[in-house]
Amino acid sequence: MSSFQMVSKMKEIHALIKPFSVEDEGKSKRLLWNTLFILGALVTVQVYIDFLLLNILVAVAIGLVIVRLFAFYHDTMHKAIFRQSIFHQNLMKLYGFVTLSPPKGWTYGHGTHHKYNGALNRTISGEFPIVDKQTWIAMTPLHRRAYRLIRHPVLMIFGYVFQFLLMNCLKPMFQIPQRFLMQGLLSLTIHFSIIFILTYFLGFQKAGMLFILPMFISSAVGTYLFYVQHNTPEILFPKEKERDQLFSAVYGTSYFEMSALGHWLSGNIGFHPVHHILPTVPFYHLPEAFNAVPVFQQSPKTSWRFQDIIACFSYHIWDQEEEKMIRYQEIKEYKSCPSVS
Repeated sequence: MSSFQMVSKMKEIHALIKPFSVEDEGKSKRLLWNTLFILGALVTVQVYIDFLLLNILVAVAIGLVIVRLFAFYHDTMHKAIFRQSIFHQNLMKLYGFVTLSPPKGWTYGHGTHHKYNGALNRTISGEFPIVDKQTWIAMTPLHRRAYRLIRHPVLMIFGYVFQFLLMNCLKPMFQIPQRFLMQGLLSLTIHFSIIFILTYFLGFQKAGMLFILPMFISSAVGTYLFYVQHNTPEILFPKEKERDQLFSAVYGTSYFEMSALGHWLSGNIGFHPVHHILPTVPFYHLPEAFNAVPVFQQSPKTSWRFQDIIACFSYHIWDQEEEKMIRYQEIKEYKSCPSVS
């Protein structure tokens, strides 16, 4: 497809999606407060019930509700929702501080992600880079080890530390301190003050069940969801000179198949190709927008099935000649690469 055809197609898809970018402000507020009510009910149960198995289950539930709340935060930062409500904007910014995603730093990193979506051989803050085969072959053993480590599932399981604390909060503080230091320090202060206060008044076990374990779970789930948006075996990359927003949104961004409950908890993150065409579509309009554009049916698909998760962790290198993702083991030079397991 020529550049002219790409631009024409982009305009066509944009026109189909544009009606869904209109916010229903009442719905935005209702959905948020319904979610906060559920969170409050779970927190109340956690405070007053002392039965370990139930406490663990409730902690998991709290963590998953925190994942849903991230959709509100994400869309607020994109000005997709709460465009006219300063109160709700500040409430969502508070969520960002609590979850070690201070608004300025997170917005900067996420904006960079959108700008370079579909770019090969780039290390972008908060992102999981993909290199092509030639770049991999030219990498030093140290760089190969670092690349494998960044994409290792263990780092995603511990996303609380590696993604949220280090990448979302600390890294921007040290990279551009004049812009992000104060908000980063505020986020750290709020986050660890909550842990201290809960421990002081309720004990460390309650603090763990109310905040630490839910944060651990939400961070791990959130990190994996972010990873899998652009890291599946079927994703495609055009030649660098042909890279454009449409191709990257449709063929380099996954559709995550989930149950209705899964879509609710994730804030419809599975319909992610729409977001890379028009970020101002509120999350509750994403399914309609996705179904309104037939070409999105060609987006690579994944799911929570075990085999799909394993597949997403098995393909790491883009082969330009074969135009597909490949495993480390498929490269002859792989034997010279130090392992990280």
